[in-house]
Amino acid sequence: MRVHRCYVPVLGREAAEVALDEVEAHHVRDVLRASAGDPVVAFDGAGLARAGHLARVDRHGVVIAMTAEVPDVAPEPPCRVRVVQVLLKGDAMDDVVRDVTMLGASALRAVTSRHAVVPARAVGERSLERWRRVAVAAVKQCGRAVVPAIEAPGEVSEEWARRDDADAVRLVLVEPRLGVGDVDVAGGVALREIASAVRGRTLTLAVGPEGGWSEDEVAEARRAGWRAWSLGSRVLRAERAAFAALAVLLYAVEGGVRPPASGISLTG
Repeated sequence: MRVHRCYVPVLGREAAEVALDEVEAHHVRDVLRASAGDPVVAFDGAGLARAGHLARVDRHGVVIAMTAEVPDVAPEPPCRVRVVQVLLKGDAMDDVVRDVTMLGASALRAVTSRHAVVPARAVGERSLERWRRVAVAAVKQCGRAVVPAIEAPGEVSEEWARRDDADAVRLVLVEPRLGVGDVDVAGGVALREIASAVRGRTLTLAVGPEGGWSEDEVAEARRAGWRAWSLGSRVLRAERAAFAALAVLLYAVEGGVRPPASGISLTG
């Protein structure tokens, strides 16, 4: 039997019953067409998940009765993942929010850059609320219990100068044309170093716009302690770059690439 997943921000650990808000009740009743007795997993978006079943489904509302069962919830990555994405046009930002949420991101911030085609004024509370809804839907689909924070937008230069998480491993994803000199390429020692260094810390990944980063922006990021990192010789669509990069990085962090035997310290 299908198990419905419901977002209940006020879930709590002790309540025997919880009523869904209007949005979730509509989704369960009118979209999923669920019935009383159907099993559910309720999650609060901050990591708490509880099993239960639908006790009431009618035009007056939807109520979940909690049980003592332990729900099946996808584990979180062994590091906090924060994505900084330069604004993309159309529905492309929705795609980024959906993809990084399903991979395990815990926060996402949209920023402007020199080559961004979307102005910062285009991002209002309506856009932020839409991205939050996209993130909740992605959490339901992938089985997590954590909804990533959608941070207030800003300028990418603010990210280069950010100092409130000095312990973070900060990577700026660069295009192949910038992947020269001492820029790291996915695979080999560089990826093992990152995987070894990032456990228990924050991994911040900055991804550029359709037109790519300017050389000045990459240089500014590196002066601020960011590590330039490339997926290789192929140019990806801007809305797929974050997905591809996080998939590779988290595969390594979660054990797909064995860390080197000797301890490696990675700063910046």
